[in-house]
Amino acid sequence: MSNTLNSVKINLSKLDAIDRSKLYQGQNGPILDLVFSVSDEPNQYGQNVSVFLSQTKEEREAKKAKVYLGNGTTFWKDGEVIKTEAPKVPSNKQFKPQTTVNIDDNNDLPF
Repeated sequence: MSNTLNSVKINLSKLDAIDRSKLYQGQNGPILDLVFSVSDEPNQYGQNVSVFLSQTKEEREAKKAKVYLGNGTTFWKDGEVIKTEAPKVPSNKQFKPQTTVNIDDNNDLPF
């Protein structure tokens, strides 16, 4: 099993929308169960960690949409510092302007 350290940012404005039934009372106060998903490949922003609310078995079976709270990156794995980067856009995807179209001055438009 590998050891990793991940840095995440949670959108606190989404916490207001959390269904309070997702909270349970712990010994030291309310507890919110979260899931951290780590992907092998970074997304378009160079992030490979997602944070979302834990789902019940019934919610997963019903294919209920996940409530994402934030994302981040893995920065250390098995004793090595890791630098994740956003995927590069292929160089053959250059901007190509549209062809110029000549407009006839004698058209039927009133303006």
